[in-house]
Amino acid sequence: MLLGLRLLATVLLIAVTLSSTWAKENPPNIKPAFITAVRQYMVRSQGTGLSSNFFSVGNPDSMLPAVSSYLLGVAVDPEYLASFKWGQYIGWAPSREEGLCQPKGQWWTATVTPQEMRYNGWVVLANFPTDQGGMVAFHEAIHAYHLSIGSSVDGDATNGPEYISNNFYNIVMNLRTRVDPLIREIQQDGAAGRNVDDKVAGVRRTIANLRGQMSGWSPEFFQCLRNIGGKADWDGFEDAFNKAPGISGTWKSDWGPVTLQHGAIQGGQPVGVTGHWVQGPDKRGTFTGGSYNPSTGVVTLNYYEPWKKISGSATLTLSADGKTLSGTWKQPDGAGSWTMTR
Repeated sequence: MLLGLRLLATVLLIAVTLSSTWAKENPPNIKPAFITAVRQYMVRSQGTGLSSNFFSVGNPDSMLPAVSSYLLGVAVDPEYLASFKWGQYIGWAPSREEGLCQPKGQWWTATVTPQEMRYNGWVVLANFPTDQGGMVAFHEAIHAYHLSIGSSVDGDATNGPEYISNNFYNIVMNLRTRVDPLIREIQQDGAAGRNVDDKVAGVRRTIANLRGQMSGWSPEFFQCLRNIGGKADWDGFEDAFNKAPGISGTWKSDWGPVTLQHGAIQGGQPVGVTGHWVQGPDKRGTFTGGSYNPSTGVVTLNYYEPWKKISGSATLTLSADGKTLSGTWKQPDGAGSWTMTR
């Protein structure tokens, strides 16, 4: 009886050891969680302010399906990263290996052992990915995407993936959380007639500082960024901020189609505005005068409704993306809101 119990205990110990060894060498495939974490990390950097038209860390909708299709799996295996030889060849201590994207196939066979090749086509991470700590996951996803399209511009030596997932990501977040809100304040203060000179100067200083951080970044970085659907257009952003878009042209509105006209904008100085709108059959109103201030985005209009033989005025503000004019109108027999889009 005692011998039987000892034999059973030995068998159980062997089974537990084998199971532990198998689990250690074959960690769960967490690719779905990895893809979700990368998407959430990328989405966090998106915005609706002026900078969103000129800066993006990438397009998750076009990038991540390719990443998911290429990868055979994703594992959390810090011991593997610590023992992997590759870190030695780029001068990193094993403890600094937080993630690795291994290409498919027999790569670097002269320096990589068979044990190190078992994750070919996988991403290996030191920690489980989360949206808040998704920098490493995003970094490795950039590598995986470039492997999927056969591009070599994502090498770590060019700082492409590292700068996109870390340095550039932080610059974009600064634009979203610091610059865009201040631009909105400038528009609101301008509409209210308050002085905005200090805030405008503050935005320009912040832009200059952030742009300076990207000075000297490699061409491979920008190509890598473009490959994943990202963009960094400082000239366009500064031009849009310093020279607000004109409002001439045709607009859709809740009071019928609108046509606005004004002269050339010079140095951000206000320009006169004229035009008309068609509110319905035999109801063509005329803008008898008005102005547009490019620095604040504020439009003031005086109008005449011949079918009522009545005059009125409207004050509207141009949105940060230049696509919407919204505000109010008033005349002797009433008042209300007016929104125009293009």
